[in-house]
Amino acid sequence: MFKKTVNEIKEEYDSQDYYDSWRDESKYYNILITEITQKAIKEDIYFTSEEKKVLDAGCGTGRNISLLLKSGAKKIVGVDLAPNLLNVAKRKFNKNKNISLFQHDLEERLPFKNESFDVIVCCKTLPHVNNLRQTLNEFNRVLKKGGVMFLDFYSPYSFRRLFASKNYLKYTRWDSVPIIKKYTKAENLKIQKIYGERTFMITEFLVNNFGFFKLFRWLENKFSNNNFFNQFSGIYTVVTKKHN
Repeated sequence: MFKKTVNEIKEEYDSQDYYDSWRDESKYYNILITEITQKAIKEDIYFTSEEKKVLDAGCGTGRNISLLLKSGAKKIVGVDLAPNLLNVAKRKFNKNKNISLFQHDLEERLPFKNESFDVIVCCKTLPHVNNLRQTLNEFNRVLKKGGVMFLDFYSPYSFRRLFASKNYLKYTRWDSVPIIKKYTKAENLKIQKIYGERTFMITEFLVNNFGFFKLFRWLENKFSNNNFFNQFSGIYTVVTKKHN
């Protein structure tokens, strides 16, 4: 399906020395995307016990690990394909003994026992996985009964897809909400909520310039849980729960 191999995708992300810096400087990413992601975590993932174990699949430099820690997570395992990004995460959390980080390809079987995790978070990674159904099946295998999965996908009907670069299209998949509902149902997962991000924003340039930031911030937050608009979200987060 992809026009780039797994190794080429790894090199694509490993070469991004600016991975964190542009996100920190971007109003679009640092506020809009992070804000809605944090909102979804707070509303749908409850860290009531230190025994809860979280898998951050595709953890990158650990940006979501920081969000999870702020929400009360204690034990986190992070895996990522790109070693350079993973090394950044290791430097960030090297003093936290409750965080384990290592390299892994999500196209392969996860090195964990069945029902190892209470929560699985996979943000902005599954759109770069070729065999999505196999990966979801693996997530389901290592998730405990009653556990929550927090998964990002990209809509093919979004502005983001329309304006995506040719290079990005070579290693990115775009799955509609109905398709993802079909896949999650096959895994006996019940969708709790869907959060849309980058639904109204045509380009990042418009958010960061011309004074449109406040307008887009209001629109994105106001309609983040709207089932109609989420079909057109550049990024949409599906919160699922595994049946007991």
